[in-house]
Amino acid sequence: MMLIVAYIIAVFCVLFIKKTEKYTWVLAASILAFLSVTSSDYADLVNYIPLFEYVNYVDFPIAIQTTGIGWTCLNKLFYMIGLNYRGLVLLMLYVNYFIMHVAVKRLKANENLYFGLFLIFPAVIQLVQFKFFTGFCIVLLGYSLLLTSEQLPIVKYIALVVLASTIHTSCLVFLVLLLVKRKHYNRRIFIIIAALLAIIMLIFMNHIVRIASLFLNSRMVNRYLIDSITPSSLAWIIAIFSVWLISFIISKYLLSNKAFKYSANKIAQTEGRVTDYCGMSIEILLITLPFLILDRNFHRFLEMGYSLLFVITGWYIAPPRYSRDKLIFIFIFMVLLSLISFLYSPYSTVLRPIFTFDGFVNLRR
Repeated sequence: MMLIVAYIIAVFCVLFIKKTEKYTWVLAASILAFLSVTSSDYADLVNYIPLFEYVNYVDFPIAIQTTGIGWTCLNKLFYMIGLNYRGLVLLMLYVNYFIMHVAVKRLKANENLYFGLFLIFPAVIQLVQFKFFTGFCIVLLGYSLLLTSEQLPIVKYIALVVLASTIHTSCLVFLVLLLVKRKHYNRRIFIIIAALLAIIMLIFMNHIVRIASLFLNSRMVNRYLIDSITPSSLAWIIAIFSVWLISFIISKYLLSNKAFKYSANKIAQTEGRVTDYCGMSIEILLITLPFLILDRNFHRFLEMGYSLLFVITGWYIAPPRYSRDKLIFIFIFMVLLSLISFLYSPYSTVLRPIFTFDGFVNLRR
């Protein structure tokens, strides 16, 4: 309980101590790093630790067939320098948060707000799904280039998504965000298009395994779509849809303000549609919800939507300073994120083990 209280205080420090903005990513990473090295056991360690040992025991060609070339190389690198999986998590937390820092900085967002809200959701669950989190950070960097780079933004985004997929194959799903990068579109009907695409995917979901087998090896198909799956209950599907709906409603509320959009585009120093792109990306992630029929763990794609929502929120509060209305909005938002975090991360199986102080764990193999 004391760790949870300390964590809440730390979140407020990240959110509101402006002097820390330049090094906010370091502070945020350090908070998670402390939790990672003081919990002796939390969800999915039972899978990741043996996998780390296995990858460094078998030959390289066999290892990459098991975990992908990117994750295999990371595991072998940290093994070579004498660290175990817990040591990998500790150092990669700083690498991942630095990558997010670069992405958020490119988007000219408020880093205090971004990392403070991220610590509420989904930072804690990222300790559990750390392999995905590493790929997610690379995708976020690619997305910032997609919106801000003047030369070959689409090529850069695709390249970084493919790189992320060598760490976690599911990152390939983020290629759907390319749909927002169009020269001509009608924003009013874009959500309708996203909904229709989601319905089409739902109808053809029974064929997804056959389609995936054209692009993935049989081991990946079996692992993610056949063997190691946990089908979603109707209650879980409704809950995750509600999580997406909250991000959609808040983004629509913020982006409906023309004065805010003008100010945000000016802050982001773009010629035009960066706010629209972020909002449309949240909408297009609706397409990923039918994957929940295959496995309840496919909810994780929505975490990208919340990252973009934090960017939008950062633009909203930026000019010129916190007002009473903006502070009320932030506190309401924090409460909503806390509820979502508890929904995503059941207290008994995820939060309690992570917020339990068991002493400092061994980081060397």
